[in-house]
Amino acid sequence: MDDDRETLWVLPDNLEIGFVSETYIPALRFKALAPLYDVIVRLTTREATVKQALIDAAITRDVRTVVDIGCGSGTLTVAIKRQFPKARVIGVDLDEQMLGYAQRKTENVDLSVELIKADATHLPLDDGLADRVVSSLFFHHLYPKQKRQALAETMRVLAPGGELYVADWGRPSNLLMRALFFPVRLLDGLPNTADHVRGRLPELITQAGADRVESLAEYSTVFGTLTLLRAIKAG
Repeated sequence: MDDDRETLWVLPDNLEIGFVSETYIPALRFKALAPLYDVIVRLTTREATVKQALIDAAITRDVRTVVDIGCGSGTLTVAIKRQFPKARVIGVDLDEQMLGYAQRKTENVDLSVELIKADATHLPLDDGLADRVVSSLFFHHLYPKQKRQALAETMRVLAPGGELYVADWGRPSNLLMRALFFPVRLLDGLPNTADHVRGRLPELITQAGADRVESLAEYSTVFGTLTLLRAIKAG
């Protein structure tokens, strides 16, 4: 049975791996592990396959503005700009360290990408700005209240008729996937991941204002089941 209580685990060196008093859990939880983020995600989440599937589904030549919510180190953001150079691509993240990695990626390939340090619950973006909003492995870092606020903000900046694409942890497809997901739940917090393990993310997106939500694909990974979702805002 899932446990939504605010539970705290403490390692011998007093590093917290359960509930902490923050609005979100940083990538890999500990700042010292941030330099390893890209390698770990690439090796454990079928990153290239999932993110390319998201891009193929979400972005077309007529898309003008794309916002990547929780862009982290910028892998998805840069990939979109590289494949669709005429689009305006904006990456948003609160983690300054991860944004630094994203900035270096854009400089290495000489791409003009807008990177903004901001809380996803209070996006400094105009209403209806984006044709597309995308997000990869972000929402499970947020506590339940912030997750709902961030989804509401996401729908606010999405233009009428615009589309949201989310790749994130979903309901485990079998008992093995459920067991493999448990370390992620410990790392990123049981409250944060409860909606994901129960498959409630589509419901939360609908509550935030989406006209309809559909699952495009599921991917079995080293750490559980990743789900690719598409949501459409009413025109």
